[in-house]
Amino acid sequence: TVTANQLTVQSLDLNGDLTISEHILTSGASPSTSAGGNALGNGGTVSLSGTDTAGSVIINTGSSPGTGCFMTITFTHRFASSPSVVITPVGSAAAGLAFYIPRTSTNFRICSNSAAPASTSFGFDYIVI
Repeated sequence: TVTANQLTVQSLDLNGDLTISEHILTSGASPSTSAGGNALGNGGTVSLSGTDTAGSVIINTGSSPGTGCFMTITFTHRFASSPSVVITPVGSAAAGLAFYIPRTSTNFRICSNSAAPASTSFGFDYIVI
């Protein structure tokens, strides 16, 4: 048994269950983002607040959006293999998108196989494990 107010380790390998009594907080640098293209439309923008592990993105479409990827989120630290990425739409506007998530060990993208409405803001939360 170890009792400490704070414990810092480089790596932790557990061979049993992990029980956390309170919140899980993540820290670290924000991943980089790059805007898609056709899916955003003319003048569309993207932004991100978070870390490699969890965060929120905002997608603002411009005029005449098409299909494809809205944005790419590139991890600050590469994963050993392609991680699981869980995306949750925030609000009814995002829930109406037919979105999908291509992922690799270095990034994930938020894409849609149908054109999004023009001049609309969409929010998504993500968790990466």
